[in-house]
Amino acid sequence: LGESEKLILSTPAQGYLLRLRRLGWISETQLGLIIENASLEFMPPVSVSEIKDLASRYVFNLPEESALDAAGPDGKVRFKAECLFEVWDAIPAPDGAGALVKPQPVGENRGMFIFYDKSGKSTPLNVGPQPDFFGWAPKTCNALIRIGNSYNLIDCRKGKILWTANDPARGRRRTAYHVLTKDYVLIGGYEFMKWGQREDPVSTIYALDIKSGNLVARWLPNDTCLFRVPGELVKLADKVYFLSQKEFSEISMEEIAAKKNGWR
Repeated sequence: LGESEKLILSTPAQGYLLRLRRLGWISETQLGLIIENASLEFMPPVSVSEIKDLASRYVFNLPEESALDAAGPDGKVRFKAECLFEVWDAIPAPDGAGALVKPQPVGENRGMFIFYDKSGKSTPLNVGPQPDFFGWAPKTCNALIRIGNSYNLIDCRKGKILWTANDPARGRRRTAYHVLTKDYVLIGGYEFMKWGQREDPVSTIYALDIKSGNLVARWLPNDTCLFRVPGELVKLADKVYFLSQKEFSEISMEEIAAKKNGWR
């Protein structure tokens, strides 16, 4: 955590958030959003209970604090690998299939991830400068990683890029959320749209085909006045929801393909 972030959080809250991140309960993006929301909604130093309230917006059924110190639901170690470098993050793959780690970004390690499978085998991924991890394709070891203005779906076991896609917004909006389903990569955020002489943020979502990376559809609300406050994408089990101050809706995968109800 940065010094400014530490000033916002109490010491127990810092430890709780870092354990959530280390064990993969929250992403790096969600960590930043939780701390940002904490600075806006609570007086420092923010307590663990207040952080739990914020984290519950992104994670359904948060674990108890005692459970964060266990290696798994039953406390058993699933696998152990000796890292070749000192690492910053360890991102667990689905179903305990391995872990994606980021070495400290110095020298030849810049732009590198390393994937360790559960047998301990390592696969280096030289993906490019300042890569950001945004999630796993369901039931695979395929990771969505953004480098600059492009998204890459990478088979971490083979170290192979499956597809590369340019940012569909082409700089028109700020990306806030990414959700991967069996059919789509959903990229949510907001665009700035002109209203007379000024620009206001309006929620928007892009759907990329998870097999090819091609843009399938883009969603904008029919009544943009209701959506000037950015919404959020949340995935619970196999369902994806859109949340805003005005609406809570399940996103229909069928409507994306049919380009109905705001998808175009």
